[in-house]
Amino acid sequence: MMNFIIENTDDDQTKFNYYIQKGKEARKLGEYNMAEQWLLKCKVIIDEQDSLFVNANKYVMCLNLRDLYLHVRRYDEALEYAMLTLEEAKIASSDITDYYMSYIHIANIYCNMDDRENCNRYLDSLFMVEPYLDEPKELMYLYNIRAICHGYFKDYEEALADYKKADEILSSKYPVTDGDRTAIYPLIGGTENRLGHYDESEYYYRLYANSIKDIYGENSLKYIDAQVYLSNAQAFAGNIKKGCDNYAGAMDNMRNNIKARLPY
Repeated sequence: MMNFIIENTDDDQTKFNYYIQKGKEARKLGEYNMAEQWLLKCKVIIDEQDSLFVNANKYVMCLNLRDLYLHVRRYDEALEYAMLTLEEAKIASSDITDYYMSYIHIANIYCNMDDRENCNRYLDSLFMVEPYLDEPKELMYLYNIRAICHGYFKDYEEALADYKKADEILSSKYPVTDGDRTAIYPLIGGTENRLGHYDESEYYYRLYANSIKDIYGENSLKYIDAQVYLSNAQAFAGNIKKGCDNYAGAMDNMRNNIKARLPY
């Protein structure tokens, strides 16, 4: 019934908003072809509208198509709409950070395409926004994204430097147990492991486990996972007994977690 009503309305803005919402719903359900069909209906409206309507809505359409195509690994189309999103961000927003932050998605697409040169080029462009960012969590995000890309291309030294810089930035305002800081610790630990720095890797996985325990409690599933990561790091570092003890502790906590969920 709703589809019939929408298709017979003369209000293109109502149609556009409805198609965007239906596209999001279809994508969430994993119905990617249907999501594409809904979003391309928006393109038909955009192509027939005046500049005022286009300027207000094209960015939203391009953003949704970009994310959909990236998700289904249609990278050429994702890149096409990422470039359009960049152009529209310049028109649609008066905030310069919106424009520069759009480079993240272009760099990410090139990373997925195994194109190191263009990925690095757009990461360099992304960092042009750095002087405009005051909040440490926004600034941290830049270094985290670049670290992920470095890691993808196996540039582990560069990835490690960026992850540590991200944590340094957060430390200026947030405690060790802050959620975003905590999330960085296993990334640093994993990268240290890749470089063969096993003692350093163990240190960061221990920091991660302790922070998770403080935040969620020792019987939480997150802490159990953290214990397992730590036990593996300890094994790499040659601390076999500590690793075994931590793994056994994780299993005990798992049993306690299961018991707490039983209805009897």
